[in-house]
Amino acid sequence: MRTTVKAGGKEARAQLPLLLACSFAASFAQSMMNIALPQVADEFGVTLSTANWLVTGYMVVAATSIALAAFLLRRLGLRTVFLIGCGALALGSGLALLAPDFWVLLAGRLVQAVCTGLFYPAVTSFIMANSDPARRGTHLAMNSGTVAAGLAVSPVASGLVLTGLGRHALFALPLALAVLLLAVGFFRLREVGPRGAGAVDPLSVVLGLVGLGRSSTGWARCSATRCRRSQCWRPAWRCWACSPGASWP
Repeated sequence: MRTTVKAGGKEARAQLPLLLACSFAASFAQSMMNIALPQVADEFGVTLSTANWLVTGYMVVAATSIALAAFLLRRLGLRTVFLIGCGALALGSGLALLAPDFWVLLAGRLVQAVCTGLFYPAVTSFIMANSDPARRGTHLAMNSGTVAAGLAVSPVASGLVLTGLGRHALFALPLALAVLLLAVGFFRLREVGPRGAGAVDPLSVVLGLVGLGRSSTGWARCSATRCRRSQCWRPAWRCWACSPGASWP
């Protein structure tokens, strides 16, 4: 059995359904905590603003992972990126499932975010490189619809599980999905095309992570306290001051 298939070939395009399932898993994990924040805040005795970092921190890590996705795809290949993404989703979900306190739960969510940050650009890149030109738009629309479905279904499913089984069971859904994808992808997913050399600017990655984090902290402080307008804007300006280093490698 070949471990690498030709880019744009029939065997490569046959892997699209599995990658669309990855897009669904990524979007499902992204919005699954939106409805659970009040319960998490009550359970762990934290403010709602602090609990919101389960969503905000997720997006910061996901955005940073998106910036690294092109480098990882070129250097490691599609199959390795797939295994990293599904592994991060499984590990983060398992950690959050067993979390004894808020900070372990937050750590689990941050690990989960790597999945979303890698799969969104990876699936789009795969479609652009391997779909027939006549069907490329259709496949991109299918991917967008799959992401939207995950974002829409996740709060509903999470609410049902949260009401009937509690917070811990909430993470059993993405954990089961990640294990299923790992099992199928390990045997069915193949590398597509040759790998290439690549480089990444570590300083840009760090500046992007710090900038997004500081900006999010500023907006959270602004919404949580009645501060003066200058106090609210100051953390955001600090973010924008260091963002150019992250935006222009």
